[in-house]
Amino acid sequence: MLDTLRHYGRERLDARGWAAETRLEHARYHVELAEAAFTGLTGPDPGAWSATIDRHLDDLRAAHRWSVQHEPDLAMRLAAALYWYVEAGSSSEVALWAERLLAVTASSSRPLLPVVFGAAAWGASKRGDLPAAVELAQRGLAAAAGRDLVRRYALFVLGDVALFEGRLDEASRYYEEVARLAEAAGDTYCHGYAMVNSVLPLAYGSGDPAAAVAAARRVRSVTMATSSPSLRAWADYALGEALAGVDAPAAITAIDAALVTARQCRNRFMEGIALLTAASLRARHGDPRAALPLFGQVIDHWLRAGNWTQQWITIRNVIEALARLGADEPAAILCGALDTRRSAPPLFGADAERLARTEAALRADLGEQQYRRCLARGAAMTDLDAVAFAATEINRSPPGQ
Repeated sequence: MLDTLRHYGRERLDARGWAAETRLEHARYHVELAEAAFTGLTGPDPGAWSATIDRHLDDLRAAHRWSVQHEPDLAMRLAAALYWYVEAGSSSEVALWAERLLAVTASSSRPLLPVVFGAAAWGASKRGDLPAAVELAQRGLAAAAGRDLVRRYALFVLGDVALFEGRLDEASRYYEEVARLAEAAGDTYCHGYAMVNSVLPLAYGSGDPAAAVAAARRVRSVTMATSSPSLRAWADYALGEALAGVDAPAAITAIDAALVTARQCRNRFMEGIALLTAASLRARHGDPRAALPLFGQVIDHWLRAGNWTQQWITIRNVIEALARLGADEPAAILCGALDTRRSAPPLFGADAERLARTEAALRADLGEQQYRRCLARGAAMTDLDAVAFAATEINRSPPGQ
């Protein structure tokens, strides 16, 4: 019935010659809505603005499709305005809008082009295509030539990719530069976010845990005084990561606080990584059985988000939990699946050491021949097959229960 009414309405608009004008007004309205959300997502009530964009996603999609063909400047404003919505992992589809727009307008000199490249780069990084993310971000930097401050949008993505790939010093330099540019631009949210992220290379490095904790506490004291719950969630998360190697109970408390706030903010990316860390810490420092349901939630979360970078990080932690429970064959099968995934970020630091110890123990327990059979079985799986297998093993009663 609604489709019939929609067609009837279009026919009447065409008959009166109002169709193009109505489309333009529709696109303008929704571009202005997205631009308001760009500011709202960094303010005191990001959850309400995220929900607003979610409710209007169909109309925003229609506005994007029409404006790409008829009003490229409006399409550019729309894609740029959704930068923080994409960064928060809210919709993998929206990042593709930016990429489609760039396919037809990337050669232009529009002022918002660097921001659109940044949005597209966020999308690529979250779906597991880190080389594409770097390429898009670099093109964003090129498009920002002569306009130093706008470079922060692409630099932020490069910092995250460097962090994923274990280039920790490089990630720190990117975050510090983003913070500098954001402060110069008067962008308090981006400045605070970059400062929080600058703690993570310290937390993931193997050098000085005490320094990482001290830095996390300093940044947290600043962000807790801001009006942004998103920044407060990130500050709790960074503190939890810094504490993970020195005080597991305190780390779990900080991560759980980040998870609660992330859900209130509807920040899906933060919710997913906080849930993953909460599950991993509990599996490592408590009863792995109690952590398995949390891992199931994380796998489902990343499937819905289309985030394969984080999905494979989750699978690594599931392997460790299954091995601790004595589920050696499933753990080895997932090792084989993980080893062949192009979208899996490289391992480094403590994570690499733990997985290497787990794999060595699995090889010893299963024997070389059986271990290799398990690896081959995992390697033959598709991405979705591997994730479905992990979910099945999580839901299976663990040995000894």
